[in-house]
Amino acid sequence: MEKTHGQIEDCLSLDSRVMARYKVFDGGGSNSWAWRKGKSQEVFSSITYHYDNGGLVLSYTCNEQQHRYLVDVVTTPCNYGGKRYWFNCPKCSKRVAKLYLRNSMFFCRTCHKLNYSTQQSCKLESTRVGMYKIRNKLNWQYDTAFMKSWHKLKPKGMHHSTYNRLVQRHDELERKSEQYCIANFHAFMNRHGLKPSWD
Repeated sequence: MEKTHGQIEDCLSLDSRVMARYKVFDGGGSNSWAWRKGKSQEVFSSITYHYDNGGLVLSYTCNEQQHRYLVDVVTTPCNYGGKRYWFNCPKCSKRVAKLYLRNSMFFCRTCHKLNYSTQQSCKLESTRVGMYKIRNKLNWQYDTAFMKSWHKLKPKGMHHSTYNRLVQRHDELERKSEQYCIANFHAFMNRHGLKPSWD
């Protein structure tokens, strides 16, 4: 099942604020940018870049393909002097502080459809609450809630159209709940460097 949303925690990112603190945007020139593991500080991934006159050229290999493209860097004044650096997303040109690597490209979180794992957990809980509310309206008991819809009885006095609408909505929420469960499972496996046995 294809995931429509990814999780920010699973992506490498470039942060304009951090790069500014390391004086990447002072002057110009080429260098490398690395990502390190927690306490060990071991480098596990890196890219090369060249900065000149408001443009950051990224160069890296991902999935055995070479990528090289320009990211515009812009500034805004700070309230107490100085300036703050931002990226313009290479895809949508939106001004952002962070770009995320997904599908081999550094784009903003909106273009990559990224959210935090806690947001996906909230969505899972929300869909389940919606399912339980509908089950209560339809007087479904625990053992009948998992039956196919055509095996469930319509509550007395409820119109067929209302019943069909509620069943359809319940099934939609059930499918979404399954998708969120799978997405959370894959995110957990990725964060811990694990691989499902069926892959």
